[in-house]
Amino acid sequence: MKKLLTTIISITILMSIMINPASAELKDGYIDYGSYRDEFKYEDIGDFKYIYRYEGKSLEVLYKKRSSKQEIKRIEFPAEHNGKQVNYIGFLGFDYDSKVKNLKVNTIFIPKTIDRLSIQCVSNPIFYESPYRLISLRKIEVDKDNPYLCSKDGVLYSKDMKILHLYPDRNKMTVYKMPNTLEYCYDSLYKRNRLKKIYFSDSLKRVPSASQCKNLEYAYIGKNTTVIDRGAFRGNKKLTTVKIKSKVLKGINDIAFYKCTALKKINIPSSAKKVNYKAFSDCTSLKKIKLSKSLKKIESCAFYGCKSLSKVTINNKNNAPKIGEITFENTKNGIKFYVKNKKVAKSLKKQLKGSGVKNAKILIGKKVVYQNING
Repeated sequence: MKKLLTTIISITILMSIMINPASAELKDGYIDYGSYRDEFKYEDIGDFKYIYRYEGKSLEVLYKKRSSKQEIKRIEFPAEHNGKQVNYIGFLGFDYDSKVKNLKVNTIFIPKTIDRLSIQCVSNPIFYESPYRLISLRKIEVDKDNPYLCSKDGVLYSKDMKILHLYPDRNKMTVYKMPNTLEYCYDSLYKRNRLKKIYFSDSLKRVPSASQCKNLEYAYIGKNTTVIDRGAFRGNKKLTTVKIKSKVLKGINDIAFYKCTALKKINIPSSAKKVNYKAFSDCTSLKKIKLSKSLKKIESCAFYGCKSLSKVTINNKNNAPKIGEITFENTKNGIKFYVKNKKVAKSLKKQLKGSGVKNAKILIGKKVVYQNING
């Protein structure tokens, strides 16, 4: 009897260990930022790294895999671990020196507890020397009870639909119409190669980068946009139409439309005061451009290499905008500049010095005021 009781106790203890395994001892970790060291505790379980911060009060979960030969169908992040709520998720090695390469994922599921995350599909070389793909993703799903985040058509937004957090690089949509409630984009739309048309929100003040989208043909810029980001449409070689509806746009930023080789014309809103460096450089199909009546300055190389440019309309009433060096270098001979009056015509002639124009004409209506201008 005593032997049987000992056996039963041993089996019970063994089963108890199997059902409730002892948690692995937490390890010490840190990230050295030079001026300070970020210290934390962590443990590795399966595909996830669990990071405890602030004396265990905050729990972050990072997915550890850095590459995969086949697409991972689904990554479902946990809402809690060891009785602690998870509030931050991401991927291990998520920085400039990251070794994550072509990690293909179909779906990421975000639980109801998450209010912060670090997930990126493609880095933008405007900020780094060269692009590197992090997570190649098709869609995102969010627990319907999450009070901070939501998804629509596989795209991740804030719950109130005012912030775009992430547009997956392999989303199936060819036409993306932003919700008109959307006011800010954390993520760019860089290299979203399936997109043919983008309608930016009328509530969006800053248009993010949508450059190197190899199939993009059309872009709508909303009514309240004040800034088009640097390099926003750079290198979109199929982009033929840009409709700018904003009446509060401050200007066209550096290399905003650089090498948009299919773009034929564009109207710059009356509110714009500046066309920045190389804004339309090497737009080889650009034939006509209407400049803002408030325009104060056209920076150097703004229209450099626009070999088809034949007509520039300047709407200023008093003085022509200041024109930078080689602004019109390597453009078509005999560009026609249309102005409002003689005062602007005289001012423009002076400003075209050093601009690179060849045999240009300045006209008021149909009347040629100055011709054979070489800058």
